[in-house]
Amino acid sequence: MHYMRVRRHGGPHEVRKRGPKPSWRADLRAMLPPEYSPRTKARYIRAFKLLSVCGHAAHDEAIKAAVRPNDSLNVSKLLAIAEAMYAEQEDN
Repeated sequence: MHYMRVRRHGGPHEVRKRGPKPSWRADLRAMLPPEYSPRTKARYIRAFKLLSVCGHAAHDEAIKAAVRPNDSLNVSKLLAIAEAMYAEQEDN
């Protein structure tokens, strides 16, 4: 038994995976199309965070409003809608 296993994991017989734990942000980035730039992905994550506070119905409404006629998502518009919904909720 190595002494660091006791210090890091709390017990000599507990073995955990190496490396950092998976992040929900990494999962979200993996779901987005690969042609999105890092800046666009950051905008989408910010909109997702703001809409998560507003509720599920607000999230669906914002997504429907930000979809273009060719069924692609306008992330800048989604972020603007999310910020407006969040500000409106903060005022109430």
